[in-house]
Amino acid sequence: MNFVVSYSCGKDSSMALWKMLQKGHKLVGLVVSFSKNNNRSFFHGVSRHFLEEYAKTLGTKLFVAEIGSGEDYDAVYEKALQEAKKNGADTVVFGDIDIVGHREWDTERAENVGLKAEFPLWHINRRENVEECLQCGIKAVITCVDTEKLSRDYLGKILNKEMLQDFENVGIDVCGENGEYHTMVIDAPMFKFPLQYKLGRIRENSQWPVIEVLECEA
Repeated sequence: MNFVVSYSCGKDSSMALWKMLQKGHKLVGLVVSFSKNNNRSFFHGVSRHFLEEYAKTLGTKLFVAEIGSGEDYDAVYEKALQEAKKNGADTVVFGDIDIVGHREWDTERAENVGLKAEFPLWHINRRENVEECLQCGIKAVITCVDTEKLSRDYLGKILNKEMLQDFENVGIDVCGENGEYHTMVIDAPMFKFPLQYKLGRIRENSQWPVIEVLECEA
């Protein structure tokens, strides 16, 4: 397959990408949803600088779905997929695990532009999935937590196996599939180089504080 990956910059989309590369498929690019209003990616809040760094370290193209207020998210996302298709993609890879509604949305977007949707993580046990992420060398910073379920002390920390047990002990999903936490990958086995970063201030956002991940000065 010649594929693009729907890339959130988090651990699950990175794991889906790694699995596809391990099977010998060819990466055409990264498709990222980007908020014009916040100048950051949707969901994981990654800056334009780091999106470009991901493309560089993976040696691939970046297809950005830039979405502003009042714009049709579905249509803008499909336009980015169309650009990927023009560049040789025949498949879109998603990192969803078992939420049916997400899979249906993904599949519809892909099929609307004539691409196949692929789900390398589908129905993999959530604990096994995140453990495999760690074992293969994916390093991810915890950038956001739901403070009704997790302590804000995890912000800025690198996800590790000990944390998984902590998460189970407090009764949350270890993958964070229900929004308990979000991550930003800063190194992975398919990266040519790790992303250089520093931690900034914590931005308060109701019960979901976010720690800034900033570029290092040259």
